Amino acid sequence: VDKAPLYLRYKQSGRAAFELAEGIRAGQIDPRSVRGLIRRSVRPELASSTALSKLLKTAAASDPLELPFVAGLIQHRYAEGDAEGGRQLLQQVVARLQALIANGHCTRDRAARPLGALGSQLLAPVPGGKAPQDIDTAKWLLQTSLDLDPTPPVQYFLARVLAAEGGANLLTAVQLCKDVVRQQPENGAALDLLEQLSKTITPAAGGDGHAEL
Repeated sequence: VDKAPLYLRYKQSGRAAFELAEGIRAGQIDPRSVRGLIRRSVRPELASSTALSKLLKTAAASDPLELPFVAGLIQHRYAEGDAEGGRQLLQQVVARLQALIANGHCTRDRAARPLGALGSQLLAPVPGGKAPQDIDTAKWLLQTSLDLDPTPPVQYFLARVLAAEGGANLLTAVQLCKDVVRQQPENGAALDLLEQLSKTITPAAGGDGHAEL
């Protein structure tokens, strides 16, 4: 914690980031005490910083289920153009969660939340840049989250992905949106998406379901 002001003051040099990473690795600093710093650190001017990468890796390794660490590292990977590195990290998180569920150390609904959040993050812009647009990975994470515990936010994000892909996925997107609206009639985003989909799907494609929509 005593390194935090140093890091904020000298973060461009990276020296404090290295010191923080070493402190976490040595068990002298609780990684949770620097979560806010890590969130604010994934910036365009630091995207290729070796020091930032070390800090994020060390923090994420300290607890792979700490969403801010993992999310920060994923953003860093995509900002560097290392999408494959981001995918590998996500696969490790999923494997860890599934092992915890199998061992009875984590409930399905608790595991679903971070996976849904990570999947939705891949649809959001990286700091100072455009969205990673790793649609396949986002869809895989969201679907994995839904398989564990269907929740309206994840259903909505998956519906967005499927709607963007179009084609045969449109009807599935409609069904997901309908499920969200049934559970959360006040969900304006889902209602808007449902309205857009209703204009996209032709009566022939939707059959009787189109009239219901």
